[in-house]
Amino acid sequence: MVMTAITQRRRLAAVAAATAVVLGVSLWSGARSEPADRPAPAASKVVVFGFSGLSWDDVQHGRVPNLRVLMARGAVGAMTVRTVSATPTMAEGYATLGAGARVQVAAARSSTTASSRDGQPLVVDTARGLIAANRGRHLATAPGALGDALHAGGRRTAIVETTSAGSGGAPVALAAMDRAGLVNAAWVIGTGSDAGGGAIPTDSASKVVAAVGDALREADVVFVDTGETPAAGAHGTGQPRQQGIGAGDGLLGAVAARLPAPARLIVLSVVPPSAPWHLAPVVVVGPGVPHGYVDSPSTRRLGLVTLTDMAPAIVTSVGAMPPAAMIGRPFRYRAGHPDLGRLAGLDRDGRARATTYFPIALGFVVLHGLVYLAAAWVLAGRRGAMRLSALIRFGLLAIAAFPLATFLLRIVPPATLHGWAAVALAGLDAGLVLAASRARFHVLAPLFVLSASTVAVLVVDVATGARLQVNSILGYAPLTADRFYGIGGTALGVLVASTLVATAVFVDWSRRRRDALAWVGASFVVVVVAAGASVLGAKVGSILTMVPVFVVTFAALVGIRPNWKTIAVALGVTVAVVAAAGAIELLRPATTRSHLGELLGTSTNSGGGTLATVIARKASTDVRVFLETVWSWLALIVTLFLGYLLVRDRRFVRILPRGSALRVGALALVGAGVLGLLVNDTGIIITSLVLVYLGPYLALLALDRRSRHDGVAVAPVGWRSPASIVAAGPGSSLP
Repeated sequence: MVMTAITQRRRLAAVAAATAVVLGVSLWSGARSEPADRPAPAASKVVVFGFSGLSWDDVQHGRVPNLRVLMARGAVGAMTVRTVSATPTMAEGYATLGAGARVQVAAARSSTTASSRDGQPLVVDTARGLIAANRGRHLATAPGALGDALHAGGRRTAIVETTSAGSGGAPVALAAMDRAGLVNAAWVIGTGSDAGGGAIPTDSASKVVAAVGDALREADVVFVDTGETPAAGAHGTGQPRQQGIGAGDGLLGAVAARLPAPARLIVLSVVPPSAPWHLAPVVVVGPGVPHGYVDSPSTRRLGLVTLTDMAPAIVTSVGAMPPAAMIGRPFRYRAGHPDLGRLAGLDRDGRARATTYFPIALGFVVLHGLVYLAAAWVLAGRRGAMRLSALIRFGLLAIAAFPLATFLLRIVPPATLHGWAAVALAGLDAGLVLAASRARFHVLAPLFVLSASTVAVLVVDVATGARLQVNSILGYAPLTADRFYGIGGTALGVLVASTLVATAVFVDWSRRRRDALAWVGASFVVVVVAAGASVLGAKVGSILTMVPVFVVTFAALVGIRPNWKTIAVALGVTVAVVAAAGAIELLRPATTRSHLGELLGTSTNSGGGTLATVIARKASTDVRVFLETVWSWLALIVTLFLGYLLVRDRRFVRILPRGSALRVGALALVGAGVLGLLVNDTGIIITSLVLVYLGPYLALLALDRRSRHDGVAVAPVGWRSPASIVAAGPGSSLP
């Protein structure tokens, strides 16, 4: 007995040591994955040059030589310019820049202004209406926030815009105005053309350059706009567009050559070259800005920034203080030789993902419908139906292998698949199923292999910079501007569900229950840290979802039946973990904090107003996503099938005996799906991904019970049925 106790303690010590090593390596690796960048000193003047419709193809094909000269000595990045509307407009892009938040503009020409010429103040007549129209969207900052911040810091704003005859004027004033619609000075240069977007006449270009010089004497931040460039054709070409791009580049070269030495120049495009969203080039040049990459703490991605970062970047560039509530963060810079091909590839991969996302997601939903309809047919005992059993099992495992396949496929850049992403994904999925099916130690052994492999891949991925998350089908895309680092909502659903499936099957199979429980507890800790730590998954919703479910699940596996005391303990542990994570975040520099740290910091400064805004915005997002996403159909299909099992199998008693680890796992999955829906925005997607695992989990058990009842199949060698474990008593699996 003494020797047994010593051996038991050694095994527990080994589990603790392994957990510590995994956590230590993961946190160290995650911290190293963040860009090693730094801020730039403030400049006396800033010129923001709006180059509409600029694309990475223009950069790579030599259409913008003056811009390439600036790239050769400044900081370069790719900027997501996604706003609210499905169709990009300059008005919405500039309004988003000025708000520091993604706003909606009803019409492209909403910048109607009072008449102004030659440096006189300009008032945007529609400013108040624009603010009122976006009030219901629960924005942290409203249109005009940039102008407010600059004016509060004693800085003045000016615009220089070019307009063609009958164009109604470019909406650049929406970026420079304050909440009252005021721009301190404006110069409006007519091009004399009614085509719009063509070559700017030489005399007009010289007037723009002169106006920029005058504006810099009157203001601290000057916005220059080249006018709207004609949209790209099917291949990003077209004579009118090339003329517009060439004219804009020529004007850029002239303006850059005349800038005073202390001024900083920011070149950007607030709209992509065509209706589909793109990542746009952005360049920052001036004293204190090194040649290399421009980064943002908002993305934590080398060379990737957002349009909402532009407002705080401009404010800090002239030494003023941006509002803490702004969702963007000031630019930071990393010296080096920027790889323009990598930045352009990030754009290409995003567009490739955008074109394949819906067809693949829809095909996955259709697969669910076919597989579960066939499974219901077999379980109903129809004549000859059992012949489909092997095919249905393959389909169920293919469903469970799908998330893992999507992340592994991301090892290959999406753009290199040339439209064959769905075929490659199907082949990889089938290969994973065939490999996992070789495991025979348990009726759910293949599902265990797939789930455990998914957990391992996701944990390793977030520990190494979450590269598999970017532009993967179940990850996130920079083009959509929703999340850029850590673990996304879909991956959260995958991670929590695969963890619960793997641990439930492992405990059910293990002959050393105490050892198994030790490994389960260690796994829960590793997964929570991987998903919630600021240098890893950095998603506070993962803590709110995982911790209470994991605590109750572990207690149930130990033998403690869930009751109000258990739930109270789970909630207490959750609060403690969130508090600890928040305290650690507040100790980090403000520029490196994750969403939790930003939320706590801004809520402290605003008396809790920002927290209420975030909650309201997430709730409205949850409702909108529920109504719009294709994943809601998947949730409906699996729920209907589970309802069928609930009625037919007498509340799962036959396939999930009371007291079994498999029953605990099933109930934990249900709890994770419900909690994930309640505490996360895009919650229905998380619930759907949990159901992706719960459906095969229960369906495979039901098919196995049906097979054994009909005498068609025998349990795999080495597998003990849940019923036999329960009949032998809880101590039967102890050493």
